[in-house]
Amino acid sequence: MTKSMTGYGRSDFSIAGRSFTVEAKSLNHRYLDIKLRMPERFFALEENIRAMIKKLFSRGHFSILIKPSDAGSEASGVNTPLVNLCVEAAETLKARGIKGELTIDAVIGLRDIFSVGGASDDTSDDLNALSSALGIAFSSLSKWRAKEGEELSEDISSRLSYMEEAAKGFEKAAPEIERAYRERLTEKITTLIGDDVDEKRILTEAAFVAEKSAFDEEIMRLKSHLQRFRQYLSADGPVGRKMDFLCQELLREINTTGSKVTDVVVTQKIVDVKAELEKIREQVQNIE
Repeated sequence: MTKSMTGYGRSDFSIAGRSFTVEAKSLNHRYLDIKLRMPERFFALEENIRAMIKKLFSRGHFSILIKPSDAGSEASGVNTPLVNLCVEAAETLKARGIKGELTIDAVIGLRDIFSVGGASDDTSDDLNALSSALGIAFSSLSKWRAKEGEELSEDISSRLSYMEEAAKGFEKAAPEIERAYRERLTEKITTLIGDDVDEKRILTEAAFVAEKSAFDEEIMRLKSHLQRFRQYLSADGPVGRKMDFLCQELLREINTTGSKVTDVVVTQKIVDVKAELEKIREQVQNIE
């Protein structure tokens, strides 16, 4: 099942009478990128959180926020040791001739200025409660990614259908385009060199040049790539990078075909196909 890299999930949990909320957001990213924001008491659990994300997801930018449900009621007071350190640092800097004043606004804006249940040597209770909450949040996030992935898959599938029909049209038109090209080429050669040259030689040369302008191999590879794209849409696991690479291969075959074709109708169709492929490529950027 195709999955998007965009999602959101949240959950509430309690530890020793204190309530917290965990929010998990994910956006598209080339790799797995994790950003964590949480109270000091959970710092020791950072690697556990990262390991949990790596086990469940392969790509995306993840923002994990853990916060007290009610910062005002949950705060156990001002982090006095941190304030003392700030005051001492300010006095030391002043003694060295550095100008400036330490203000309340500056201190209030410091990270962890309010202590919310400091870290404990025994983190097992915190880990159990947080892991359970993260499991719920990640489950919601996964469902979100799956739902959006399904919508992306439907959109891409409809565009693939357009490209498949176009490929069939190219394949059907190829023999007639090749025949007409060969006739025009024969006429031009005859006009240039006159009627005194062996007709078989003219036809042979015309056939050789026309063969180099044939695009049946490109159409065959184009159809093969489209079929592989269909397989990726229904595959389990991350396929975004494979789809992105396949978009490049599709564009290569379409461009090569366009460089060989002079038929106005087919040329216009190729322009339309390239437009559909570009829309697919944009969608693929958000697939895991």
